[in-house]
Amino acid sequence: MAPRSPNLESPSTAGTARSGPVALLHALPVPAALIRTDGHILECNDALLRLAHLGTPPARLDDVLPEDLVQRLRSSTPHDAVRHRHAVNGSPVCWVAWSSKPWPLDPGIRLVTGIDVTREHALEDYIAANQWFETAAALSGGLAHDFNNALAGILGLSEIISLRLPEDSPLHGFTSRIAASVDRAKTIVRRFSQFSRKSTGVADAQPTAMLVDELVPLLKAFMPSAVVVTSAVDPETPWCRAERHEFEHILLNCCTFFRARLRQEGGTLHLAALPALERAGAVVRLTASGQGLLGAPIERAFELDLARSETAYDSGAAVHTAARIARAGQASLQLLRDDPRTLSFVLRLPPAL
Repeated sequence: MAPRSPNLESPSTAGTARSGPVALLHALPVPAALIRTDGHILECNDALLRLAHLGTPPARLDDVLPEDLVQRLRSSTPHDAVRHRHAVNGSPVCWVAWSSKPWPLDPGIRLVTGIDVTREHALEDYIAANQWFETAAALSGGLAHDFNNALAGILGLSEIISLRLPEDSPLHGFTSRIAASVDRAKTIVRRFSQFSRKSTGVADAQPTAMLVDELVPLLKAFMPSAVVVTSAVDPETPWCRAERHEFEHILLNCCTFFRARLRQEGGTLHLAALPALERAGAVVRLTASGQGLLGAPIERAFELDLARSETAYDSGAAVHTAARIARAGQASLQLLRDDPRTLSFVLRLPPAL
């Protein structure tokens, strides 16, 4: 017995090339396909071919999408749209939300569609990273206080032991090393306290080189392990006028644009400080490079963020780049695309005098 042919068209339009419902399928601006329950593609539109970088229609849906996603799309069980990251042949990375539903003319066929959610995904990652900053800042403040109390006890007991030892005791060397270790630990505690404290709103003279050097450990802790973080400071870099707390959060906030996109395939992040050439002051350049930065959505997300008010986020204390720049001492921030896979945030800081 011959297998039943799928009914893609209504009886009144059957036999007409790309007419009726199938014509609507090809008119959709989003990737779409009609598949059988075994994953075989009966019909697909040009948008799907462009997404997959194919010249001819694929035979099966798993030629375009991963097998586990195809299994869900083939299932008749209702489910929410599933996001998938697409990066084919050096093309810009994009996120597509895939869903499926029964074809009304034949229950054995399913209509699969995908909607580009790259921009929404970028903004969600950005807001999530900002919320991570808020949580980290709150925790660091409490940890710094408790850790400082513990250090005070260690240093105090070490000094008592040192006072009770004979002057010629070899144990004085150990107590000196304890004191030196406590001093180093206090430096770490001070960094925690600076990260968690509120902005003073007052920009004053700051050593640009020191600001950059102290920020590097935070960047290494924040960025994924697949990202190599490096730094360089021009010895001629002058002092700048900035509010230290705002300076750190501006650059850490910029890293949120890079973090999500470099998390999958890795890349590099380079922080550099150098003198401003066109005017007095200093320039801090944060450059990221990687396959995940290919494409334009980052610029649009950044421009959108600058246009939003500080209370537009669900969390009222969310870090807001534009507001922080305004409070950082007449600084300016610019986003540049150096090449298809490289982006740079350039922060220009006014001179100290």
